[in-house]
Amino acid sequence: MLRRRFKKEYDQFEGNAEEICKQIVEQCWNGKFFQTSLGHFSVFFMRDFGMCCEALLNLGYRMKVIKSLDYALQCFFKHNKIGTDIALSGVPLYSFDYPSDSLPFLLRSLRLAKADSLLEKYREFLQKKIFEYKGVLLDEKKGIVKANANLSTSKDHYHRPSCMYANSMLGMVNVEIERINKIYRSQLQGKDFFENPFAEYNLKKIMKKTFWNGIYFYDDLFKEKYVAGDANIFPFYCNVFDAKHDKAMLLSCIHEIIKTKLDIPVPIKYTNHQDKKKEIWPQTWVSPNYEGDTNWAHVGLCYMYVISEVDKKLLKKYVNTYEKQILKYKNFLELYNPDGTPYKAGLYNCDEGMLWAAMWLDLKRKVS
Repeated sequence: MLRRRFKKEYDQFEGNAEEICKQIVEQCWNGKFFQTSLGHFSVFFMRDFGMCCEALLNLGYRMKVIKSLDYALQCFFKHNKIGTDIALSGVPLYSFDYPSDSLPFLLRSLRLAKADSLLEKYREFLQKKIFEYKGVLLDEKKGIVKANANLSTSKDHYHRPSCMYANSMLGMVNVEIERINKIYRSQLQGKDFFENPFAEYNLKKIMKKTFWNGIYFYDDLFKEKYVAGDANIFPFYCNVFDAKHDKAMLLSCIHEIIKTKLDIPVPIKYTNHQDKKKEIWPQTWVSPNYEGDTNWAHVGLCYMYVISEVDKKLLKKYVNTYEKQILKYKNFLELYNPDGTPYKAGLYNCDEGMLWAAMWLDLKRKVS
């Protein structure tokens, strides 16, 4: 990261936006797994891979997806730890704390890839980690994420007690366990593949009662009156709330996101302000306003997947907005300043050659 901070220009790829993104995806395959970027995040991140998994499958990379999951599970199993990422040495890491999203995205990716052999091979390990996850995250009395849990979330530079993003991930673990169980019940004579420790909780109902204010989801238990992008995207992206059955709620969230201009200049900002009282040091010293009112591509792409369920016209607008950025910089960048320029501050220069380009390619196909 420090070496790249003084890099004057980003690498440039030839061709149109689709060709640029395809080159990036191809080069992110390093022979063992899909790395998150061609810049400094050149390792395996469970969250990023999980977000890209569906797109990679739709683009025809199933065998490489399976190999990536096999690599990750070998490392996780060997060290008895499902990390946020895996160092080049093969050791899983927690960056910066216990990950709220690694297990849910791992289960989701295994299901989407139909990785039956991996599910069966690591069934006991995954079951153990499901119970561990419950112990770390769940407030058993309230049925939400513990307010005092130190977790890695989408917004690692901020302290957000029981944030909606982490609660969405908690809900996704429950959703994925149930979906995997449904797939295997016929093979197991009606028995479940995984024991589900969340089955006794109506997590969706509890989340709605705790965080929904009738117009949008609060960011966290502080319940401050601002709209947070991730808080209003991931309840639907994680399938805790359904884009069709809960369409009125989703449309209300989208309206508030647009009203507060979180989708400008490109989707999407976490918030339209920098909340200094929630910032965590030393992260914000190294990269000030990294997760304030900057525009994040991966969260924006998840938002666009949700949009694809209800508004193809708006989706096309967003896809075209990103296409302009791809062509302008001849690359797929990590995040942008509020004025649309690549983020560069403190000791940090935004990353490049993001695997997230696969998501844009997949979304482009949806509107072509």
